[in-house]
Amino acid sequence: MENSRGLNKYLYDEIKVEKKRAVVVGINSQDSVAVGWEENVEIAINGHAGDFLGALNNGASIILSGNAKRFVGDTMRSGKIIINGNCGEGAGMYMYGGQIIINGNAGNNIGQISKGGVILTKGVAGDFVGLYLTGGNIIVLGNIGEKVGDWMIKGRIFVGGKIASLGNNTIIQKLNSDDKSFLEVLFTENKIKFQLDNIKKIVPKELRPFYK
Repeated sequence: MENSRGLNKYLYDEIKVEKKRAVVVGINSQDSVAVGWEENVEIAINGHAGDFLGALNNGASIILSGNAKRFVGDTMRSGKIIINGNCGEGAGMYMYGGQIIINGNAGNNIGQISKGGVILTKGVAGDFVGLYLTGGNIIVLGNIGEKVGDWMIKGRIFVGGKIASLGNNTIIQKLNSDDKSFLEVLFTENKIKFQLDNIKKIVPKELRPFYK
């Protein structure tokens, strides 16, 4: 299909006609597609996306059939983004709410400075996941890279696989009843079967690690 501007114009036109749903076929790694949606609509995208897919999302359900590059859901506030493939670095950066579900693998720096919401990847994730995390939940069911949760302040990071190394101001804890209830609801909603006994929780060691 055409460039990002043309794709987004097509989406707006389709939503006007269909009211609640639009389908995009033939996307080929264009950047900034389906950005800034305020409405509760469904956008299905067949193909691979470039950078900033669904950035500033505030209510839409965006489903991508392929892979995405960097910064999926950047600064999103609500809604849901499903990636039925892999995504690059920075998914959910500056995120305030909503859900990002990655059915493949994720790159480095997912959830960096995230303030809320859920980022879940069924595969592996790279380094510096949850860097400066200030809220929300990050779930990686596979292995995770170096410096997990480096200088995190609030929030939770759940890991189902191996952890290469923890970042500054982090500690591993056992799941409590609230953690288990949260994960059970999330997994049921997204049709995930995973043993909770295999999951480790990473939280901040101190509330204000910088003010010493």
